Amino acid sequence: MRTILFATATLAAAALPQLSACTNNDCTVTKTCPVGSSGQGGDDTSSQGGATTMSQGGATTSQGGAGGAIPDTCGNNLVDAGELCFTEAPLFFDIGGSEPYDILLHDCSGDDRLDIIVAQDGSSNLIVMENSGSGTFPLSATRSVVDPPVTLAIGETSSSIQGPELIVGYSGGGYTDTNRIGNGCQITYEYPLYHPGMAGRPEVEVGDVVSSSSVDEIIILHSDRIFYRGSNSTALERTLQGGPKAGLTLAPISDDNDADLIMVDVSANALEVYRTSVSNGTPSFPGIPTQALSTGANPTDTAAGDIDGDGDDDIVVSNGAGNSVSVYLNNSASGVSLSKKPVDIPVGGQPVLIRLADLDDDDDLDIIVANYESIAGKSTVSLLLNDGSGSFVSAPSSPLEIAALPLALEVADVNIDGAPDIIVASAIGNGSTAQLSVIRSRP
Repeated sequence: MRTILFATATLAAAALPQLSACTNNDCTVTKTCPVGSSGQGGDDTSSQGGATTMSQGGATTSQGGAGGAIPDTCGNNLVDAGELCFTEAPLFFDIGGSEPYDILLHDCSGDDRLDIIVAQDGSSNLIVMENSGSGTFPLSATRSVVDPPVTLAIGETSSSIQGPELIVGYSGGGYTDTNRIGNGCQITYEYPLYHPGMAGRPEVEVGDVVSSSSVDEIIILHSDRIFYRGSNSTALERTLQGGPKAGLTLAPISDDNDADLIMVDVSANALEVYRTSVSNGTPSFPGIPTQALSTGANPTDTAAGDIDGDGDDDIVVSNGAGNSVSVYLNNSASGVSLSKKPVDIPVGGQPVLIRLADLDDDDDLDIIVANYESIAGKSTVSLLLNDGSGSFVSAPSSPLEIAALPLALEVADVNIDGAPDIIVASAIGNGSTAQLSVIRSRP
């Protein structure tokens, strides 16, 4: 879960482009070649079928090869061997109520379809939206919880409990519930995790903090405090130096397999990495960051993954008041050793949520950003395509329209066609009710 914090909210408005649609069953997009590449600075490159297609100044030509030319199926004078096709406008589904602060994708029915659970801060309910199989999500059930929920995570956190557990954090602070999740997204209360003296919205991540652990471990971020729960109910707490934190992510940034803590310090405009140290199976966390690097104005969220193809995890950060994304490349051979790329990447207004996924099927991670700024009742999602070395350009179809004021973002294949889709929960839809936006791509 990502806590959305802003230092400033006054941003210039701009007209939104319309979603571009393809006219047939396939769609390809371009990537910009780096200077000195075979594309000569133009808008892409070569086909996998033997043809070489080059774009210079927008004119697309095909030089015939054994496999023939790649067609310009999107009609944008750009072609590429990778695929990215959004063939229809986003689908919108009423969530009901307000403030859907987090969403979790989980196969509740055992039918190999990802259903959606929504943590709705405007009520004391979890909303279950069952997947029809084509990536449509009618509201199918509600699950009552003790307080308004704002954060969700799932994992196998106890060896004594069979099956996955759903972790629910509450906006009042103070504790987080752990529940057994069953068929139909039924939940059975297990135990609370108390955080004395805390208030506000927690962020929760579940994963292998200690790589040798036999169960998933839980990390909870409350403003400037970290709570850890591991195997055998091991519990730790640490107060972090500096101002309020946000955008918690777990990833092995250092040169071991234990997950480190990644977050931003909103007031300091800084990315912070806290390296996990493990002794006899028990982790410890420093109170000051192992490495801190500057971000753009008012950072809001983080994501980690290998974006330059060298085998270690890198980091991207959304800058809420900078209308940009910062990229940090990693050299884990020397512990925690990140370097910020000097130029931030422009995106839409007030970017608040960021994810990594291979959108165009070329085996590298692209960037998906949800932008909070609303114009004419719509917000947007920006798509940035990776050239394989960690440099990014905006996809020709970017940005895509979504319901206004996004609060949660996920990327997954929800219509079971092998291509990643984009799912956003927003505070305002076509009216006063919250809505789910589903943007389906096709392979």
